[in-house]
Amino acid sequence: MSFPSPLRTPTYVIGDVHGQYEKMVRILRDADLISDDLRWSGADSALWLIGDLVDRGPDGIEVIDLAMRLQREAAAAGGSANTLIGNHDILLLAAFHFGDWPRKRRADSFTAIWERNGGNPADLDLLTGPQVTWLSTLPAMTHCGPYLLTHGDTMLYTRYGRTVADLNEHIRDLRHTMDPVAWYRLLSEFGEHRVFTGATGPKRAREFLQQFGGHRIVHGHTPISRITGEDPAQVTTPLIYADGLCIDADGGMYLGGPGFVYRLPDL
Repeated sequence: MSFPSPLRTPTYVIGDVHGQYEKMVRILRDADLISDDLRWSGADSALWLIGDLVDRGPDGIEVIDLAMRLQREAAAAGGSANTLIGNHDILLLAAFHFGDWPRKRRADSFTAIWERNGGNPADLDLLTGPQVTWLSTLPAMTHCGPYLLTHGDTMLYTRYGRTVADLNEHIRDLRHTMDPVAWYRLLSEFGEHRVFTGATGPKRAREFLQQFGGHRIVHGHTPISRITGEDPAQVTTPLIYADGLCIDADGGMYLGGPGFVYRLPDL
């Protein structure tokens, strides 16, 4: 399966923000996608935040609020500003819904797992019903012309749907169930990283694209510096790897990276 159609409008991607609101604002301004008063100024351009808006940083709720507002403003201007769900966004929802589950077992509660993974108590205190609803409906994967955008560099997606539509429906339905075991299983599987690196990486990337379609995978989830070993503060561009099949857009903002906006090139 392939999706060879070109990009129809300028399309931009931002990797894991992780509560780094000030960095997010700066890179959006630098890319002329928002104005000095933080309003959408990207006209008919398309912007995708590819998951993990929260945790490991101070201002996750401000990041969510900005993403929600830009979605409305971009649509009104003839553009788009959309977001994929990341595992930390799901983890915040799990802490919100289930808190101290399981109460009578030795296993860590959702709240404990969330806090151990950088959960900010202020985010949970400030989380509102509309924000929960918005997070609960975000897609897990999307096509942008020849690109396949997803949050994680993990094969778990292949176990949750045979197509992009099936996957999005399944993970959306899961977020609307009150089955903590299913949530726990999904979050545990998100512990997988870097499946497209190494000698077998290109083969796995081709299998992933064959299942879901597209010519290149664009993902976050794993900071680029964790793959390359470079100083996160020096990461200002994406990592293209796995024989050119994968593009890692996680600049490691929470590790000290400045962050970047990446414009997808026409293929």
